[in-house]
Amino acid sequence: MLFRSWKETNNHVDFGFIAQELLNVCPSAVSIGEDKEDGTIKRPWGIDTSQLVPILVKAIQELHQEINQLKNNQL
Repeated sequence: MLFRSWKETNNHVDFGFIAQELLNVCPSAVSIGEDKEDGTIKRPWGIDTSQLVPILVKAIQELHQEINQLKNNQL
């Protein structure tokens, strides 16, 4: 699952992406982290969410078109 709810406190839910899982789907949006030999983090994993916007918009457009086609076939 690429999109997760992280925690829920006082009726507020934070959502986010998992960079390691997103790497297989959209590698251009992910900056790969690096650990030090002692197990601490040298560079954290990161996500440039602006890279995801055009992909998500295109997916919404395709779904909208598919919904309209299904509606037209039922009439």
